[in-house]
Formats: sequence, structure tokens, C-alpha cells
Amino acid sequence: MNWNKHLEMNLFITSSPLYDDEGKLIGGVHVARDITTHKETEKALRQSEEKGDLDL
Repeated sequence: MNWNKHLEMNLFITSSPLYDDEGKLIGGVHVARDITTHKETEKALRQSEEKGDLDL
């Protein structure tokens, strides 16, 4: 997601419908998790593996 060319983040977004006791749709539940650090760590690990810095 990129709102501004200087602001970049990776988000994991889930959405679920919300029903009342009669089964009528009354809304939704939406959750957004910032996974930017996780993605940056994955990238650094991948780069280290490619350079041979890690023995796995």
C-alpha cells in the first residue's frame, strides 16, 4: 500500500462479515496488520543467503 511515495508499508488485511442473531448482515470486521518489519527481515535473510553469508 502506498499513500505517498515517501511512505511505504506492507499490510496484511483480513475482512469478515458481521451478522446479527437472525443472520442479517449488519457490518464487517476489518483488521490490518503492519508486516513491514517482517518483510524487511525476509528480504535481508534472502540477500544474506544469496551472498553466502549464512550457512543454513
